[in-house]
Amino acid sequence: MSLLMVFQWEDWVELAADTLVVRGDEDTPAMYYPKVYPIPHLNMVMAATGTAEVAAALLAFIVNNSDLRDIGDVDNIAPEKLRDFRAQVTEEYGDAETSTIYLYGFPIGSDHLVSYTYTSMRGGDFESERFHGNRFMVKPGPQTFTADIPYEIEERIALAYCLREEQQRFREQGEKAVAIGGELLAFRLERSGISSSIWHRFPDYDESLPSYL
Repeated sequence: MSLLMVFQWEDWVELAADTLVVRGDEDTPAMYYPKVYPIPHLNMVMAATGTAEVAAALLAFIVNNSDLRDIGDVDNIAPEKLRDFRAQVTEEYGDAETSTIYLYGFPIGSDHLVSYTYTSMRGGDFESERFHGNRFMVKPGPQTFTADIPYEIEERIALAYCLREEQQRFREQGEKAVAIGGELLAFRLERSGISSSIWHRFPDYDESLPSYL
């Protein structure tokens, strides 16, 4: 799993995620890798939590398929493709676990942004869920505290630290927890294109992966 923040509005969206990837017991750092992916030729952004191999397979399919014209075309094939990719990962690794994929983009001829969500969590089978409008989403959500919507970047970084500390407490108590670390990498999608920025680097960035860096 991952930390993911999404601010979606009528005509733009901003997504930020941490970059730490863990393996095995979900507490062993493996690498730093983005979890939000720009798809410039379709003016789309994709985000993923859960099994990295499933998301990577869908991303590669989208990027290499010249027949796809916009987010609507991608949505038409995404559920079936995600089921196929999950089956392939299961065959190769034994268990594909769970995945949630988010797509954001502008349909051809429209200035209004739409999003689609596909998940295998809670018994889901990657059914398409469409949304258009304004909302703020954060995963994992706070469980032991309440948080206001963080409009400023400094507020979003502070929320990330609160969630990271909460998840660390869960881990210390022997509960299932999300490892959060690396950097907070953000992408903003508008009708005119995609921009990216690094909001923050966590202070243990250089020490988190001593066996890999």
